[in-house]
Amino acid sequence: MSRKKFTESEKQWWVSRFQTHDTSAAAFCRKFDLSYGSFMAWRRLYAGKGGRAKSATLADTQPPFIEVTVDSLSNQTAHEVSPMPVAELSLGSGIVLRVFTPNCGQA
Repeated sequence: MSRKKFTESEKQWWVSRFQTHDTSAAAFCRKFDLSYGSFMAWRRLYAGKGGRAKSATLADTQPPFIEVTVDSLSNQTAHEVSPMPVAELSLGSGIVLRVFTPNCGQA
């Protein structure tokens, strides 16, 4: 990997160039011999086609908590364990959270 120091305009140029490629960031960095960690920092720093700095942080744009409710299943009794998840949440990178009905101490 290259240890070159990039100017602000060069960093912005690489981020805008990546937006025109149909590849992952890791593949893009390998192809152009860029440090993946540095490139990801540049992507967080510069947004949009013009490479302008982001005005809002990720914490400002996402709610702190999202409530999820599950309606009761009409074909199950009150304490029956469901063989199928009643909710599923994909967290990215192959991580999936599945929620089943509780056992409630029943054997």
